Amino acid sequence: MTVAATAAVVAAPPATTNNTIPAPVTHIFDPGRDSLRWAALSMVESGDCDTCAGAHGEVGRWQMLPRWWRKNTDLPLHAATNPFTALAVAKLEMQRRLHGRSVTDAEWFLTWHCPAHISHPNAEERDYAGRCENVMKKMLTNGVGNPNTTTTANNPAAAPKLKPK
Repeated sequence: MTVAATAAVVAAPPATTNNTIPAPVTHIFDPGRDSLRWAALSMVESGDCDTCAGAHGEVGRWQMLPRWWRKNTDLPLHAATNPFTALAVAKLEMQRRLHGRSVTDAEWFLTWHCPAHISHPNAEERDYAGRCENVMKKMLTNGVGNPNTTTTANNPAAAPKLKPK
């Protein structure tokens, strides 16, 4: 798949899919809310630091584990320091995890942080989701309409090469 074709899939998902990417889940993503969720997640995970590395090898502003990165793209792991590329890969991972389900903000954050515990998060995981929700609410209160402009729609050349399923 070409970079331009990848950008089109991430920015404006087609009605049908080919066999190289998961079917796009457009009905659960309100573009404004989606941007706020990703921006809040970035602030909580890394403080918007593109070059930060986590204790378990997580990379980039969304602190993606190397195994998630490799599942979604053939690009080298250091490409996660590019926010345009990292967001496109992170969105693909989130689409895989949500399987078309509509979720609350807290469930969305838990899906990223601890997908196996969404229905029964422990106190630390509930606190994590609460911190993310609070950051998001603060953005809304401060009138931030679209705080995260790092999308492949804004920079199609930055879209990652996707791995076939």
